[in-house]
Amino acid sequence: MFANACQLTAISVGYRHAPEDPHPAANHDCFDAAEYLVDHAERDYGARLLFIAGESAGGCLAALTTFHLIQSRPAHRLAGVILLFGVFDLTLGLPQMSLPESTRPLVTNAQMLHNFINAYTPGMSDSDRRDASVSPLYEDMQALADSIPGNSLPAALFLCGTADPLLDDTFLMGMKWMIAGGEAIVKIYPGGAHGFSMFRETKDAEEVAALQIQFVNEKAANEV
Repeated sequence: MFANACQLTAISVGYRHAPEDPHPAANHDCFDAAEYLVDHAERDYGARLLFIAGESAGGCLAALTTFHLIQSRPAHRLAGVILLFGVFDLTLGLPQMSLPESTRPLVTNAQMLHNFINAYTPGMSDSDRRDASVSPLYEDMQALADSIPGNSLPAALFLCGTADPLLDDTFLMGMKWMIAGGEAIVKIYPGGAHGFSMFRETKDAEEVAALQIQFVNEKAANEV
């Protein structure tokens, strides 16, 4: 979608999956790919790394990778980050997770998410999962912003549906992003289940696609 509509080169990271390869294997794969692109994208692809995006578990990894680049490549400035219905608190202890709606099997539900997180972080306690290297919601975003030129996080687009057990993750992550001085667009879709934007040809999915394309085009234009 982005490659054709925004005239960008899109690269997907084939990171390792749990339970065969639990945390931090996926983190390291995404960090390595992002650092390689920061260092070599202009040589290999004719343009620098501008955006990082991810959905669901990929949203978590995209956020962690963004924060990692701020620390490891502070001179590199991303044009934007897109985070769709991400899991940002791997304790799964936010209020939305305990509501009756979160037990409904709409694509995923609270029990399924707990099974996924247990496979990804085996043997970890909730205290362990609150570490910022596991759950990006617990990162000190203000300190990260203060550590880089411009003193602000890259612009970010957050999207989620109200029927998603991870709604609070998106809302709180977006608010913390804003509090740290970063531009954050938080769009919530009434009745949207987890992954609702992947149901093509629905009104909400088409709107989400258009919104992402608009965000990418606007932020890329600022980099010219």
